[in-house]
Amino acid sequence: ATDSDRRAIVSDEPRVARSSDLIVGTNCRWNSDWELIKDFCDTQGIPVSRDLESESIGVSVIVEDSLDETLERSIEKEVALRPDRKVVLLLNFPRLNDWERANRIGVFRIISKPFLNRDLALALSDAMSEMANS
Repeated sequence: ATDSDRRAIVSDEPRVARSSDLIVGTNCRWNSDWELIKDFCDTQGIPVSRDLESESIGVSVIVEDSLDETLERSIEKEVALRPDRKVVLLLNFPRLNDWERANRIGVFRIISKPFLNRDLALALSDAMSEMANS
């Protein structure tokens, strides 16, 4: 499949209720997914970065096909190192047990294809709200 064939985020114009200091970090294998998340965050006025190592990242948005063991270990490490950071996982082809495993390792929200902007907006809004209240 080509990069454009893998595009899975559907535009539907939501708005994110957000805090002014949030930066969204992304980990996308495919450039088209990065571009769509960046465009979405730009329209919302949310700074976005591909550098998940930055201390200023409040929410990590990770786009993958499924939750394999390597990704699971990576997320567990991120959650352990930055328990205040929320992880939103967008899966193209989630397996049945991915939902349970994602919850177990501390993923804040899991979204499966098709990715609707309103689902991402809700996940980011909820993450920011929870971060503000903690």
